[in-house]
Amino acid sequence: MTFRYLTRRQAADYLTDYGIPCAAKTLAKYACQGGGPRYIKYGLRVLYRPEDLLAWALAQCSVRSSTSDPGSPLAAPTSSNAGLSPESGPCARSEDQTEEDSE
Repeated sequence: MTFRYLTRRQAADYLTDYGIPCAAKTLAKYACQGGGPRYIKYGLRVLYRPEDLLAWALAQCSVRSSTSDPGSPLAAPTSSNAGLSPESGPCARSEDQTEEDSE
């Protein structure tokens, strides 16, 4: 079993690469106040697992069709979509969305 851990800066870059803008300072704030992604402590260092980052990010997103729509949550990452590339990440635009926007 291989685990990959990311530093706070790498975690912020990882989320940003998936189309979810996030700063390392934001992750630090959530680590203090709560409400952020799961992390582990290794000595003084905070480390994040990519799958925990994606699960947290998707939990923050909701699909809406209008501003009055309360929205519905996106699906949590599974083993089949946990290895998505940034181009196909949770906030990547589909071809259908691109076509709708150009009309």
